[in-house]
Amino acid sequence: MPDGDTLEPVLVDSGFVQAPTFHYPVGPGDVLRISVYRHPELSSPPYKNNMIGTPVDPTGNISLPLIGTIQAQGMTVWEIKDVVADRLSEYLHTPNVDVALLEAKSHQIFVLGEVENPGMFLLDRPTNAMESIGLAGGLADTAERGSVAVVRGTLAEPMVLLFDANTITLEGRFPLQAGDIVFVTERRMASTARVTRDLIPILQAISLPISTARDVLLIDELRKN
Repeated sequence: MPDGDTLEPVLVDSGFVQAPTFHYPVGPGDVLRISVYRHPELSSPPYKNNMIGTPVDPTGNISLPLIGTIQAQGMTVWEIKDVVADRLSEYLHTPNVDVALLEAKSHQIFVLGEVENPGMFLLDRPTNAMESIGLAGGLADTAERGSVAVVRGTLAEPMVLLFDANTITLEGRFPLQAGDIVFVTERRMASTARVTRDLIPILQAISLPISTARDVLLIDELRKN
């Protein structure tokens, strides 16, 4: 970011809310269990500790006996199942294939600030902003319950949504996306302006998109300095 530029977070309203649908897109680091009925030799091999599994490699691919490499990144387990069955149909009559998500590592959210157990959490099921606070052990005594922030987007165009955790609001119920940050402020920050002012230097200190896990984990330490 050139010197002198000012970061202007986008403060968004209820347009930030999305329909509560959820189709987990597979990504690098996830592990799938692929089973071909009556054909264990074509299924996922032993992965670790005798667990059966097929990891998604850093390029988003999976590899299976006979049919080779499949680009799995961005597909759901149902879509992968269809692709595997289609390829196996060249060798088997009506192959019976099952695909399950064994380990979900590619989709994570971050709950930071004034919560009991701040950190990174897997987004392996539909989770809204209020529920994410529960994943982190709930609000700390020092939390400003009336202005919890959700940060989404990139460093160049961050979106900041504030919601009141004291009541059940539409903003607090919208589903989170991978890379979202739920940032619980301290009591002293009671207004949007104060929250935004606290977030700006944190975001400016991050050189990559805020959805990058390595950089996001710096936020809590930067805030405390």
